[in-house]
Amino acid sequence: DSDYLNTIPDPRTPSPNPQRTSPAEDSQDPHPDLSIEVAMLSTKLINAINYQTNLDDSLQHSRHELEAARQRIAQLEQETQQHKFMISSGALVNKAEVDTLRQELTESQKQRDIAEKGRKEMEVELETLTSALFEEANTMVAAARKDTEAVERKNAQLRAQLNDTELLLASQQEQLQDLKSVMEKLTEDRDRDETDTIPRSSTAPSTPGVDSNKMSTMFDSLPFSPNATPFSDVPPDQPLRFSHLIVPIMRNDVVAYGDFADLLKSARAAAPNHSRNSSGISSSMFVASASSSSPNIPGSFSSGAAASPRETSFQSSVPPLKDSKFYKRCLVEDVEPTLRLDLAPGLSWLARRTVIGAVTGGTLIVEPFIPQSRFYRNAYACALCGESRRTEAHARRHRFRTSEDENAQRYPLCEFCLGRVRATGDFLGFLRMVRDGLWRASTEEDIKTAWEESVRLREKMFWSRLGGGVVPAI
Repeated sequence: DSDYLNTIPDPRTPSPNPQRTSPAEDSQDPHPDLSIEVAMLSTKLINAINYQTNLDDSLQHSRHELEAARQRIAQLEQETQQHKFMISSGALVNKAEVDTLRQELTESQKQRDIAEKGRKEMEVELETLTSALFEEANTMVAAARKDTEAVERKNAQLRAQLNDTELLLASQQEQLQDLKSVMEKLTEDRDRDETDTIPRSSTAPSTPGVDSNKMSTMFDSLPFSPNATPFSDVPPDQPLRFSHLIVPIMRNDVVAYGDFADLLKSARAAAPNHSRNSSGISSSMFVASASSSSPNIPGSFSSGAAASPRETSFQSSVPPLKDSKFYKRCLVEDVEPTLRLDLAPGLSWLARRTVIGAVTGGTLIVEPFIPQSRFYRNAYACALCGESRRTEAHARRHRFRTSEDENAQRYPLCEFCLGRVRATGDFLGFLRMVRDGLWRASTEEDIKTAWEESVRLREKMFWSRLGGGVVPAI
């Protein structure tokens, strides 16, 4: 209250400008200072009221802010208590723990990506292995089916060979019986000639004397005995085959005979103690049986027994057949003109050399071809002459391969080329027997007998490449 009664002007408020009165008013107002003082007091009063109003407003505002601050403090305290409770209960974690959890999460995501990648790789590998397994299974099934078909074909071939062997054995037994009867008659005639001083006529048919070295020729003539097949049913063959009708006369002063004699002598010199056949007829019978029963090319020689050390040393000491002069001569004069591998459309240059080497070495195998269907038999042309006609007379019923390997390539053969290959195999098989010392050549007569056999086989090659033969005219 003392402030309101103070007449000192408040320095915070501007002092009011005193109203100037005119000199006339001054002269009329007897107390001019009192009016001024009242005016100043009124102004101060108004200012004080305004100031009090401002203070009231400030107080209300401060109280409002205080109340808001108290509410905020209470809210913060509540949030602090709630935060502490959440921390204590584990609902909230520290930043370090959050960083650790984030690192673990990142690491787990990386491991998951690696696991997903590994799973995809395993799925791809599993698919690859599955496809490979199915392919391998299909391959095994195809191989088993192929082996089964090969076994069936082999069984059919073996059955056919067994039937041929049985027929051949029966024929040889009949020929052996005929041979025994002829030899008995020869023995009886010889004994009769020795005991009888005066020749007497006999009702039995006379049989000319036969030298022991000519027994192979007589063996060839046995099928044409009176009980044999008539001449009208005899197939065409080489002239020397009919040795009971004709007798070959050959020169022994030619160069080829000398080369052949050298081949015989070289084999005899390489194995002086090597066992040989006791007679020419046994050698001829051995050639006939080996030529007919061998599953390879007829005439090829193969022994089922294991070679002894003496035989092994003998084979190593004998020079190769291809190095002999007689073989080189026959290769140019007989083998190559008969086979004509240079004109074979189904053989390459390397295959031709392989075939000639297989024929010379005795490893060429000719086997009957039993197709699954009639059309398949004539589907391929002959490998040697190119015969491609589909008629039954020109069917390719045989095949040949250059080794005993079952996977070796097989070449089809027609009947004409089959005869050429077999004739060549007979001749080269005979030369291998001569080279190995299996033919008796102790005397000049034995050498001439072997020479006649070689000429007969060479003539067979000649008629086989011509595709014909002769038959008896009677």
